[in-house]
Amino acid sequence: MVKRKDIQQKKQHEAIDNKKSRGKKRGKLTKATKISLSVLAVMLLVIIAGTVFFFQRYGKEVTAAIDAGEEHAAKIQESDFKQHYPTTILDVNGQVIKELKTQERDYMTYKKMDPLVSEALVAIEDRRFYEHHGVDTQGLLTVAVNAATGRGIRGASTITQQLVKNIYLTPEVSISRKIEEMVMAQALEKRFSKHQILEYYLNNVYFGHGAYGINAAAKVYFGKSINDTTLLEKATLVGITNNPGIFDPTDNKKNALKRAKLILKQMSTQGYITKEQYDQAIKDDFTAKVHQNALNNQLDNNEVALAVDSAAKVLMGQQDFRFQYQFDSKEEEDRYNEEYKTAYNKVYQRILSGGYQITTNINPSLHDQLQGIVSNVMNTWQDRGDNNFYTKQAAMTVIDNQTGDVVASIGGRG
Repeated sequence: MVKRKDIQQKKQHEAIDNKKSRGKKRGKLTKATKISLSVLAVMLLVIIAGTVFFFQRYGKEVTAAIDAGEEHAAKIQESDFKQHYPTTILDVNGQVIKELKTQERDYMTYKKMDPLVSEALVAIEDRRFYEHHGVDTQGLLTVAVNAATGRGIRGASTITQQLVKNIYLTPEVSISRKIEEMVMAQALEKRFSKHQILEYYLNNVYFGHGAYGINAAAKVYFGKSINDTTLLEKATLVGITNNPGIFDPTDNKKNALKRAKLILKQMSTQGYITKEQYDQAIKDDFTAKVHQNALNNQLDNNEVALAVDSAAKVLMGQQDFRFQYQFDSKEEEDRYNEEYKTAYNKVYQRILSGGYQITTNINPSLHDQLQGIVSNVMNTWQDRGDNNFYTKQAAMTVIDNQTGDVVASIGGRG
């Protein structure tokens, strides 16, 4: 027979054992927590040390970049994104030598554009576009990781940042330029709606072959308005913006088609199109060719080419491109030449697309005289090569010795 006293003692022992067991567990938990807290403390110290080091090294550069971004942001105007009129090149008398334009005159507002176009852009370029305020914090983490691992100051720029870069900045890759870009992007988002930003981007981004704006690109590549293109063609055009050379649908159809299908997949995954729309679109095909009649940007004489070249370099300077003439290594020179080429081509193509007035000191009467001299002197040599150009050529440029101005220039004959 078990006595009640024995039962009570047994329960007391069990309670003590349980208490000890819980104490041990709490001890283990406390130890694990201490380890976790120690790791977090070390990480925090590393972050603080890294931040201190960063600002010691780049503090002045960052402050200057913020100031530059705010200064440029204060000058942003809606007209910066709407260049309807052609670029005109004027002679010394103010008369038009040449008008340059592409399909920039086909500017299309957000309301008139098929929603699938902007949805395709957001799906592939900036899926959190409607959530951020110009700068994506996750994109910032990407930039930080890339910088820490030595892959440069590159990361996922938002559509707003890309718009800022396309219109106002050179493609220089640096901490200061990235900060300036972010400051201006946030200012842009405060001033304009998301739909306006999409409209400005889609009407100003470069698509290759002298076409700025997606409606212009649709006419250049497919010979029709953007709203008349198929879903696959829309995705193809949006894909070009990533790199007009690599994703050119006329020269690199395989690449263009592959990227278009990736965009369609993202649109389907994010709910912009149905599975039926996706399945149909990836079965489609397209035929792209450059419709030259959509463009009017040929530089048909040496003076016009010289004027555009000079204007391009002026614009590069206004966008704070850092011209460099001496280099410490071949690698540095090659990197600079690539940056120069990219920056030059961007502003050069913007000039061709319209929106600028270039005043020159070109004297048309002197031009005619030079042309007459070249034609008379070279008249003896009439042989032409396989390309139908004269095999013997001549060029002539006249500079005003008092001012240093180029007043006439002949690039050749034929």
